[in-house]
Amino acid sequence: MKEEIERRYVQGLELKKDSRIIQGLGIVFNKWSKNLGGFIEMILPESVRDLNWTDVTSLFNHNTDYILGRYPVTMDIQITAAGVRYIVDLPVTSIGERVKEGISRKDIKGSSFGFKVASDGDTWNKREDGTWERRIKKFERIYDLSPVVFPAYPQTSINLNSLKRFNPAEADRIRRYWLHKQRELDLYKYKLS
Repeated sequence: MKEEIERRYVQGLELKKDSRIIQGLGIVFNKWSKNLGGFIEMILPESVRDLNWTDVTSLFNHNTDYILGRYPVTMDIQITAAGVRYIVDLPVTSIGERVKEGISRKDIKGSSFGFKVASDGDTWNKREDGTWERRIKKFERIYDLSPVVFPAYPQTSINLNSLKRFNPAEADRIRRYWLHKQRELDLYKYKLS
């Protein structure tokens, strides 16, 4: 079975002046996300404790054809009080040049990360306004910390697996919402190409 990966988008990406080094805050701790289609989430600092970072990559737009770096050789990962920062020494390749130019022009200004939550690594609670809140307390794996042009919509079939334990109807409603949003994003990307 294909391993399913969730993705989240974070603002803020920078290129060190006169260099090929980029850095971004890929994961933010202790902050509520925007509404993700019926739920919000917060990532707790303990979610990355004892995590094996070996083979985490940085990919342009999460595309494995556009690898920018791999931990621990051409990518560094720093866990801070604010979250998880990634630092990449861009390759001297056409994609490295495109990413460097895109960041310097502010065409590329955000980060996203791919992840899988550990079994029982999150909790869900319903809020008074009817939305759900998810607290991620343990990741099973982080796949990539990556610069992106557009936010990657979450793979809702994954995001909602643990919510299904509490409220299957709500999980289905949120899944349908994100499928609609993914179709809108796909249409927008098609129009740009």
